[in-house]
Amino acid sequence: MIVLLRIGIGWHFLYEGVHKFEPNSGFSSEGFLGIAKGPTADMYYWMLTDLDGTERLAMEKIPTGNVDAEGFPLLVDGVLESIPTFIVYDNAWKEYFRDYLVKFSSHVKKEDAEAIVDKMSAKEIAQWVVQKVPFNKVGDEDFNKLSRAELDEIRRVQFGMVVPAGVPVAFSPRVPFAVGADADAIVNANVARLTTWLEQNVTLPKAVAAEVAEETKETLAAVLEKGVSSSEEDATAIDDKNVALLAAWVEEAKIVVRGKKIFDQYLGSLREVAAEEQEDVEAFLASRERFLETKSTIRNMTSFEQERRWRQMIQYRDEAGRWIRKFDTMGNSLQSDLGRLADPLLAGQRGEIITAPERELIPPNSLGIKYTIPPNPYVQTRMQAMDYAVMFGLSAIGLCLVLGFCTRLACLGGAVFLANVVLTTFPVPGVYPAIPSMVGNFMFVTKDVVELLALLVLTLVPAGRWGGLDYFLWHYGGKQIVGLFCPCSCSAEKTAA
Repeated sequence: MIVLLRIGIGWHFLYEGVHKFEPNSGFSSEGFLGIAKGPTADMYYWMLTDLDGTERLAMEKIPTGNVDAEGFPLLVDGVLESIPTFIVYDNAWKEYFRDYLVKFSSHVKKEDAEAIVDKMSAKEIAQWVVQKVPFNKVGDEDFNKLSRAELDEIRRVQFGMVVPAGVPVAFSPRVPFAVGADADAIVNANVARLTTWLEQNVTLPKAVAAEVAEETKETLAAVLEKGVSSSEEDATAIDDKNVALLAAWVEEAKIVVRGKKIFDQYLGSLREVAAEEQEDVEAFLASRERFLETKSTIRNMTSFEQERRWRQMIQYRDEAGRWIRKFDTMGNSLQSDLGRLADPLLAGQRGEIITAPERELIPPNSLGIKYTIPPNPYVQTRMQAMDYAVMFGLSAIGLCLVLGFCTRLACLGGAVFLANVVLTTFPVPGVYPAIPSMVGNFMFVTKDVVELLALLVLTLVPAGRWGGLDYFLWHYGGKQIVGLFCPCSCSAEKTAA
């Protein structure tokens, strides 16, 4: 019967743990710990980052970035012009877009991404894009891996370029041009083509696009003079090498240019929402602060007061959740649109923007010393760490109990887990809210308490040595190790035998 009890409890733990790995299970420790009650509730609330959403709803005013006619930051009534924003989301989205640019564009370094996100205007981004276009001369490494027909199609689609029969074509470091024509005419034609490209892809006004394109004239002339052969064969070789390389770069440039446009639209929407709902959010935060002050000063524990406070707490969470869900949905849409731009297969990606403020996994000790937790590529937040700990912990405890391996240690682990479950549900009369009657009617002793007591009993008996792997663990090493530190226990066992 002891063996059956061990296997039965082990199977319960194992199935609970394995089921939580199912993607559709929707498991999260947050939902369970967030409804903790009783005197230990605050301890479990502390484990959750920004449970009430107030840190994510914090608002700050930031400069608009607008300038006056002389190029100085714009002042309104002597004060720097500013707009409100939800600063946690604002910063998280910026960090995500910086990483996105570095990941999907080989020409964007970390410092470039920071400048593109935080400082560059549309014109400055266009100048940066134009300066990054590569160029190869005859004799460089052969980048061409495409057929002639594929190259012609890329030339036509990417650059809107039609090549007359018998006319060799090469590429400047900026855009394509025909060989054999007058040098000034070639440069001017390419400046015009670049102007059109900037208008279409960077969405610059025509005058600004022309200004940026004009800055490339000297470089175009120098390349035309030094980098292009008049030979049709050499010009064709240059063309074949550079079409594939430049076409690939244009795709990266679109990621920078169009990605920035998408990002600015979402960031602008966030700030517009902040401006529209600033008064409502500030009123909500002030009301919740008064609620917390009242809760900490008034020690009224009547049933009515417990119910009133609980309902108020849930109401505040629901109200904050309404805004947070809206911003999280916006963040997921931002990820999806940017992902689609880089690769159609990435459309629909979500959940990579981390907005919940993080605390230490371990709180500072009494001396104020903080423990440093090394970064983990698989766990991004403390909530994820807790979820993984529960899933792997339950599965490991259950498997050990079923196999009878390290049974006593597994029983202790299961007992600690169930003790936390009991403290969270706190089945004591008079504590609101009561456990739903459909689950059962309890007074102090719930199903979890019964299973907890059973595990404590199993820790006192060698249940794993009866039909379990602990038999081999004990007889082939365990007994000898125990005998070295406690000879009396082995002597007593031999006497009993």
